[in-house]
Amino acid sequence: ELKGCDVDKAISQLKSTLKYTSSDYSGRERECFIVTTRVPKFGPSMQKKCIQFFRDTSTKLQVKNSSQTIKI
Repeated sequence: ELKGCDVDKAISQLKSTLKYTSSDYSGRERECFIVTTRVPKFGPSMQKKCIQFFRDTSTKLQVKNSSQTIKI
C-alpha cells in the first residue's frame, strides 16, 4: 500500500484486502507493506499498530519509507 503518511488509512485498506482475499489465499503465509513518502516516526505507537495488525489478521506488517525488494 503506497501512502503519503496516512498509515491508519493504509492499515484499514490492507485489512479490507486481506478479508476480501482470505478464501483465495488460505493456508499461505502473508506479509503486508506500507510504503510512505513522508516519514512517520517508527516509535512505540507505530510498533503498537504493527502488533495490533498481526493480532487482527495473523499477518506481518512492515512500514517503510524507502524502496523495498522482495523475492517471491
